[in-house]
Amino acid sequence: VTFSKEGEYLRHVGSKGPKIGSFTFMGGFDNDPEGNVLVVDKAGSSVQGFHPDGRYRYHLSDEEMDKGIQIFTPKAMVTDSKGRLWLVEGLVDRIQAFQIFGAVPDPQGEPPEEAEE
Repeated sequence: VTFSKEGEYLRHVGSKGPKIGSFTFMGGFDNDPEGNVLVVDKAGSSVQGFHPDGRYRYHLSDEEMDKGIQIFTPKAMVTDSKGRLWLVEGLVDRIQAFQIFGAVPDPQGEPPEEAEE
């Protein structure tokens, strides 16, 4: 939720529910270096990204296991100045790092390769 300096409601991101763009049980949020809003959904075992203006941007979950992404009951997250998303998963006692470049984070922590011309 975003408010003006005067306390006036401006906008929000997401909604309640199990679909992409909505949350079942939020576990935290942060902004990446580009100003995108990232939200942890504990019950949905996912992280969702939104543009600074609130438009949906991307989704990280076990549904992307074919891309090497495994997320299991995330508890919290933080981003750093290098664009990495650090995700804490409580039930499996691990911390994962994802490098975020453009619309799709790379689970291996490397930027996507440049397209060859």
